[in-house]
Amino acid sequence: MTAAKSPQSTDPMNGDDVIRFPPPAPATVLRRVGSDDGPIDLTRLGDNTIIGRVPRKTDPPSNADLQLASTKVSLLHAELYRKGRTWRVRDMGSSNGTYDAAGEYHKEMVMLPGRIVRFADVRMIPLNPAQCELRERPRWSLGFDRHTAVDEALSEIAHERPVALVGPTGSEHEALARAIHAASVRSNLPFFVVPNRTTSRHQLVPHRGGTVFLDLNAVERKHIAATFVRALLGAGPEAPLYLRPIIAARSERDVRALFLAHTPLALPTVELPPVRDRRAEVPRMLDELMQRAGRRLADLDATMRAVLLARPWKRNLEEVRTAGSILGVWLTERSGRKTAEKVGLSHEGVNKFLRSLGHDFGRE
Repeated sequence: MTAAKSPQSTDPMNGDDVIRFPPPAPATVLRRVGSDDGPIDLTRLGDNTIIGRVPRKTDPPSNADLQLASTKVSLLHAELYRKGRTWRVRDMGSSNGTYDAAGEYHKEMVMLPGRIVRFADVRMIPLNPAQCELRERPRWSLGFDRHTAVDEALSEIAHERPVALVGPTGSEHEALARAIHAASVRSNLPFFVVPNRTTSRHQLVPHRGGTVFLDLNAVERKHIAATFVRALLGAGPEAPLYLRPIIAARSERDVRALFLAHTPLALPTVELPPVRDRRAEVPRMLDELMQRAGRRLADLDATMRAVLLARPWKRNLEEVRTAGSILGVWLTERSGRKTAEKVGLSHEGVNKFLRSLGHDFGRE
């Protein structure tokens, strides 16, 4: 007698139930969550690696290959071993256990790329090459030194579920959404932007498995609710859209107001802080952007630099990126017209920005 097959889910918000995605690329590094320490290179490990704590003076000799600095980690805590293309973790009878990102204890489990694993009180996150590249994008959006927030966001993103990116206008929601898509198992499928005059709900129906970016900051609420949200949730007569939604909104309240009308589902949220809350990082951001043109923030006249750093940055990351791009090129060209051509802005716009910093064009 053959066992009955379990019914297949057709939840549109969980498209991987009805679409076969390729497996994610295997993890190549292991990072400690919340730390900027160099990652552990998994490709240099053997097929079996013992994880344990840094020995105390009273401990017997330890043969752990990877040692974690925590007294709650057992001397020989867990075994990390390779099986095919994946890594697995086996608890070795540790005192304080080995857990997944949800806090569930496991005697043995697969170590999936992007999913946090906790050894006692030490959280580690395995990353594949695409996720390592993606990690730089949330650092720009969330904060260069907010390592815990960045790693937790990566772990949430890795679940391939819908996610809301909440932050003020100018937080580069779409750029982050595109980076998330490019690092996902959906990367070879289409990425759609809504609103877009060339994109309708009916056009999206055949494109199962892709990603749709819904920008609540740029459309009327009724338009989104009527044409897309019900289809994304399968809540209505319309054909469902088996797409992963990434939502952009100014506040979590806007997301809840839109989705809770149709489903009790709570969307995971990644908070994108405004630049005014990250003012100490602005010089670092500008310097990084200017280096791409071969210049540094220190190359700027002291008076102009002081005016620049005192700006309110009302347009957030988009304004910082524009400022850094203009100044990096202008310091070399010393011409507003040539700068405008290279950065793709209007000559008038570039000159207006330079005047706002107190630049005297009569001295050129």
